[in-house]
This record gives sequence, C-alpha cells and structure tokens, in this order.
Amino acid sequence: MRGTKVTYAIGYTNVSALQHEIRNMRLKIKRLKVEGNEISSARLAIKCAELLIEYADQPDSDLNEEQQEEHREENLNKAIRHCKTGYNILSECNKPYQDTIKALELMTDAYRRLKNYDEAIECNKTLIHRLRDMKDDLELRNAIRTLGDIYFERGHEPDLAKYNDFENARVYYLQERDILDQLDPDTEGFITMKVSLDFNLGVIEAKFVEGLERGEKYLANAIRGAHQLGDYEQERKAWWELGNVCKKNGDLERAIRCQQKELQLVEKHNNTDEKILCLIEIIKTYLEYGDFDECLKSCDQLSHLVDSEDDENEATSSTKLVVAIKSIKDQLDELPGVIDLSTVNVRANLYFKKARIEFEHFMYKVALASTEKGIQCIDQDPSIKKQLPRLRIALMQLQAELAWRLREMSVDQLIHINNGIVSEIWHYFTDTSQRLHQLQIVYERMMHILYYFERKDEYQRWSGLLEELKARQENTVDEEDESAHMDYWSAVSYDYAVDTNTIPGFMLPEGSKSLMEVTVMVPVDGENKGVIVPIDNDIRSIGWLIGKVTELAWEQYGVEPCVNHLQVESSPLSPHEIIVLAISQGTVMEAVIDGYKKKTPVEIYQNACTRLGLPVLSTVENVLRDYHGGVLKLSGAGLSSRDATVMTQVLKRIPPLNTLDLSANLFYDQDVIEMLTSTPGIQHLDLKSNRLTHNIIPLLDCPSLLSLDLSFNPLGPEALAKLPLGLEIWTSIKKIRLIYCDFGGYFRITDEIQASYDNAGKLL
Repeated sequence: MRGTKVTYAIGYTNVSALQHEIRNMRLKIKRLKVEGNEISSARLAIKCAELLIEYADQPDSDLNEEQQEEHREENLNKAIRHCKTGYNILSECNKPYQDTIKALELMTDAYRRLKNYDEAIECNKTLIHRLRDMKDDLELRNAIRTLGDIYFERGHEPDLAKYNDFENARVYYLQERDILDQLDPDTEGFITMKVSLDFNLGVIEAKFVEGLERGEKYLANAIRGAHQLGDYEQERKAWWELGNVCKKNGDLERAIRCQQKELQLVEKHNNTDEKILCLIEIIKTYLEYGDFDECLKSCDQLSHLVDSEDDENEATSSTKLVVAIKSIKDQLDELPGVIDLSTVNVRANLYFKKARIEFEHFMYKVALASTEKGIQCIDQDPSIKKQLPRLRIALMQLQAELAWRLREMSVDQLIHINNGIVSEIWHYFTDTSQRLHQLQIVYERMMHILYYFERKDEYQRWSGLLEELKARQENTVDEEDESAHMDYWSAVSYDYAVDTNTIPGFMLPEGSKSLMEVTVMVPVDGENKGVIVPIDNDIRSIGWLIGKVTELAWEQYGVEPCVNHLQVESSPLSPHEIIVLAISQGTVMEAVIDGYKKKTPVEIYQNACTRLGLPVLSTVENVLRDYHGGVLKLSGAGLSSRDATVMTQVLKRIPPLNTLDLSANLFYDQDVIEMLTSTPGIQHLDLKSNRLTHNIIPLLDCPSLLSLDLSFNPLGPEALAKLPLGLEIWTSIKKIRLIYCDFGGYFRITDEIQASYDNAGKLL
C-alpha cells in the first residue's frame, strides 16, 4: 500500500507512536473501569500520566509558539488528573505504596512544570511523609532534594517568589545532608550526590549575608569534588557561583580569579557559548573594579567569538556598556567640585544615567550605589533639592526598584522607601496624569513586595489603592507626551524624568548629537594628506578606523595604503582600543604604512573619474585592460582637455611606461605637459593629430626620449626655430617626425639656428 496515509481514527492523521499509545491506554482505562477493575485502571492511569508528561514536551512542530504552550499545559493538566484519579483509588484501597509514590512524584513534576509551586510543594511534602514510613533513605533523599529545588526555583521567579523560599530551600538541603551523612560512602553515586549537595548549599547560603562564608566553603568543596569526578560542567558552575559570592563580599580581585578559572575550563573543553557568557561577566567585574583596559581586552576576545546575530548583539552590548560607563566616569571627573544648581544637575543626571545603564545590564548592586550617590548629590543643598524634584524622584524610583530586586532589605525598610516616594510625588507632581503614572509605579512595586513577604492584609489595601488609581487614570484627560507614561528607567522617558534646563550636550538624545570626526594623516605621493573619518558608533575600534582610512584614502586620493598601525605623537594605538576612549575630538593621528595595495589600470582610471566627476570612457577602459609591457596606446580614444587630469593620475599610478601613444585625440599643449610629468622616463612618444603648437617643444621635458612624432599638429614655422631647444633636452633622440605641421613655404634659418642643428648632430 505504497503512498497510503495510515489513519488510526476518524479525524486523526500522522499520529505519533507515543500519542497512539496514550490513546490506546486511555481506552483500556475506561474498559477496566466498566469491568469494575478499579485497581488496575488506577495503576494504568498513573502509567498514562507518565506518558502524558513526556508527550507534553513533544508538540507538533507545525504549531506556533502559543499553540505549543497550550499543548504543553493541556497534557500536563491531563497527567495531573490521571495521577489524582489513580492516587485516590489506590489510597482508599490501601494498596502498595509504590504506585501512590509514583503518582505523587508525577504530580509534583507536572505542577512544577506548570509553575504551580504551592501544589507541587504540597504533593512533595505528602510524598516525603510516605517515604519516611518506607524507610528508603535514597528515595527519601531524592524527594527532600526535589522539595529544596522547588523552593529554590520559585525563589528566582520575580512574580511568584516568597520571602522564605530560600530559607525553606536551605532547610531541606540540610535535611538532605543529614541523610547523606548516614549513608555508606561506598553507596553507588555517593560522591556525585555529595558534590551536587555542596553546590546547592553553597549557592543557597550565599543568598544570606550571614551565610556568605559558609557558602564559600561549600562551593570550594564542590569544586574539589567535581574536579575529582572529572565533572567539567559541575566544576564550571561552581567556579561561576564562587565568583558571585566573592563579588557579593566585595572581593572583586578574587571574583576575577574565579571567573578566569571558569574561562580556562570552557576554553579547555572548546565550549564557545559558555565562553561568551563567561567573558560578558568578566567584563562586568572588571568594570566594577574600574579596570577599563582589561574590559576592552575582554571585549576584543568576545568580538572574535561571535558567529551568530545573537552573539554579535551580546558582544556589541558589552562594548557599549564599557564605553558608556567610561565616558560617564570621565565626565564626572571633569566636573568642578562646586555645589551650584547647574553642576549638581549635571552630576546627578550622570549618576542617574549610569545607574540606568547598570540596571539594564543586571548590575544591580553598583546601580544601587549610583542612585544613592545621585540622591546624596542633590540633597547637599536644600534649595537645590527643591529645584530638582523630578530628577530626585526618578533616582528614588530606580533606587527602590533596585533595592527590591536585590532582596537584601527587610519588608519594613522597603515599605519605608516606597512610602517616602509617594510623599514626594504628592508634594511635587501637580500634573494629574504624571502624578498618577508615578504613583502607579510605586503601587505595583508595593504589591509585589507585599505578596513576596505574604503580608495579605496590606496587599489587599494596596491592591484597592491601585484599582482606585486606575479608575482615576481612565477619567483623566491625558495631555502629556507618550514618553511621560514609559517606565522611569527606560531610555525613551529619560528626558521626562529629569529637569532639562541645563542638560549638557552629551546627555541629549542620539538623534541630536553631531558625529565625532577624526583626522588621520596618510602618506600620498610624498606628502601627508588628511583623511577625515566620521565615527558613527561609540563602540568603533582603532582596527575599524584603520579599515575606514584605507577605504577613504582610495576614494579621496586614489591610493589604498596598507596601514600597519595608527599613532598619536609617535605612540602606537592598539587596533583593539575603542576610538572614543583612545582619543578625543580634534586629535590628529598618523598612519604608518607598508606600501600600497596594487590596483589594476582600469581600477585606477575608474577611481580617478569618480573622484573628478568625469564620465568613464569605454575606449580607455578597453585599452587599459589590454595594457602590458610598458606600452600604452591611446590613439583615437576620444580624449580631450577635460580628461588630462584623470590621465595624469592614471599614468602616475600604473607601472612606468617606455612607449605612450596619445595620437588622434584633442589635447592642447598644457594637457600634454601635465600628463608627461607622470612619465619622466618615456622613450617613445606619439603626439600626432592633436592641437599642439610650437610652444610645446621646449616644454617637453623628456630626457630619455628616443623618438617623437608631432605630425599633423598646427605647430607653424616657429617650431623650426624652437626645435634646437628641444634637442638640447632630448639628448638621446633618434627620430623626430614633423609631417604636415603648417610650416608654410619658406622659413629663414639663421646662422644661430643652423649652428644648433649642426651641433646637435641629429637626424631630422
């Protein structure tokens, strides 16, 4: 039956083997129920649940993302229903624990996948209770470990986490340790379990200020154990987390050493994706440390690893981060130490900008410090504080958000900060829509905080306030710009969030900034020529600039230099340095070159025409394509005075000529003189049939000339008088042709002219 599509049931085609097995199993469950075999149907329901969980992760590839998520949720919920049915029947019948334990494990797994953490925790606690009765230490250890993992996982979910999740995770990980301490060290997989537990305890202890030292010890044990097992991935993760602990302790030097250890591991195992992530974190740590040179070295390493658009975005983002923070630091350092409105406004703006950038890169701790510095800056003078209310509130909003995300303050401290912001908003924001928008930010944050700390009564109160506020917003006519309703830390709303009376140029939106330009001096034809390069992006490197100099020198001067390096006052610049950090506006650089890239005669001609705005002649192109051996024949190419400058540049750039034929064109004396300056060693020159006069003869400065044809040019009889002057220059001339040159019938040859001919001893 070749080509026949197999059909299992009406409406179902291309059914997977797993889906087919699930369908048959569900039919069998129904049949067993009808037959009254409840226990068998319950056990089969639990087996079916296991298949449904597996099938949840195998959606049809033809489904879109939303449909795939629906498929996943639908099958996980089906699995939960099957487990509940089987568990309830077997529990009532008091049948062997193993089936009910399996049901509880599967329900825990399905609830966890759905992020229904409360239900997952409840199922897992029931499972632990049953396993304690069975006295199976390994199974009990697995269940306790899972419960710790669930609490730990929920603790990292911003909208679902609760204040005691990490504490509960620690409790169950410590219970797991108690069980492992009682196990025989020769138990299969014991060392692996121990390493994994040390890692988990290290990470969870580091969540608490008082647990940092313990966390460090656990992670050090995990590193040693993973190394002993040859578990590269576990060792790598442990170094990563140990680096995080060191950063939290403020020991940035040690944090960098840990991150370098991780980097060595990923390099050893050729894991490019992990190396990219590792370098990004190293850049951030060096940035906190203030070592911008090391930051840029790591950025350069990162740029050489990218092989996809996503990776390139990561590399670009990291470089922009370094450039932005360095730029802000330099600007802060340059500000005068006075306390006046203008200076304080600029300084506080810079701290706000710095904090926002750090916030966007998840550098919450340093961002919090930046907001605090900005607020302190404004609070130095009460009169200035009154004049910069919106900037101060923007800093306070960002400070409160960072404090909440760091989870290092008590609930009372967080409430105090946000209540302070509410008071400031009511005091300083007179525009209703702006005030409501700012209040909404605080109210929504407060609801997250109170949910997290399980303050149910206060949560309900703030929830009511938020509903009232939204109702008022609907009734408020919005006369503000759209940017007034963006989040306060977004780039779009920045100008709204601050007082703009004295914002300096570097704080203006990108669209209003003028491009930075740099000048690079390049050797061209024995003299230095300036190449002006606009810098269109603040992460451009010196290496990029070298490429642009090469490109623009060709476009502007007709030569493509092979640039070895750029330098400022004889100090070489590394190609990896970022331009805006390496030099300032107006700095003139020099290009040190290793010659020029060889170009074809056609390329040289086309380039010259483009630069001079002249049309390209196909007749000339054809001749230049065939050019070889020092002989160039442009006879009848349709050239005229307008082409003289182009041809001068072509003759200068191509290999030296010994023979040049410019006959049958429309050149005048000065055109030829100009072109011949580029061919000093010419030996054979054909200039017949142009528009030359006798004046050209003494100006043909070609000492190597062997033959010259000036026929069919309106030289006139005066040419005979000037010819001796030419003979004095053309000391090697063998032949001169002067046919039809308008000499007329007679011309008197003086004794002086005759003597010149006699002395020359040449053949006319």
